[in-house]
Amino acid sequence: MRKDLVVVGGGPSGCFLAEKVARRGFEVLVVEEHERVG
Repeated sequence: MRKDLVVVGGGPSGCFLAEKVARRGFEVLVVEEHERVG
């Protein structure tokens, strides 16, 4: 599994960053310790 970016933390800032980068065509993985993000 190859990703261009790994975001540690699925809070508001992490989700915002992941979405912006993914929309530019990068493969992004968000790692969150809880069952829900946000």
